[in-house]
Amino acid sequence: MLDFKKYSEVEEQLRLLVQHGFHIPRKDMPQIRSDLVPKYLDFLSEHGIKYTKKKIEVSNLKSTQGELDINKVIPMMDKDNEANDKPIIVSEDHYVLDGHHRFAALYCKDKKLTLTCYVIGLKIQDLLNITKEFDLVFFKALQEKNNS
Repeated sequence: MLDFKKYSEVEEQLRLLVQHGFHIPRKDMPQIRSDLVPKYLDFLSEHGIKYTKKKIEVSNLKSTQGELDINKVIPMMDKDNEANDKPIIVSEDHYVLDGHHRFAALYCKDKKLTLTCYVIGLKIQDLLNITKEFDLVFFKALQEKNNS
């Protein structure tokens, strides 16, 4: 459990992450269930889009989503780093497409931590556009129940 001072520090870090990001509302962000990521990667490959899997320091990642839920981030901060290391999806310009809360939790915990990422060979706007064509993508608001 975080004390008020630490909570305020996390809140400020999340505000800065969002402020320096791409500002897309959560409800407009494509979401990909964890179990469907392999199908999503196949979909990208079928469209001739390359990707790599690698670790990236969280300080080098940028938020696409314009909203983050501190009540989701804080419990993730309490987990060991491996528990948060389910790969996230990022564009070649290091904007997060999917996995914002895991990214934010590690960022708030220690900006030097690394996160396993699928780096997709597209800039974020192109990645957003092609992802919306993936049949299994879904959208949800910040406070909606998690489907993944």
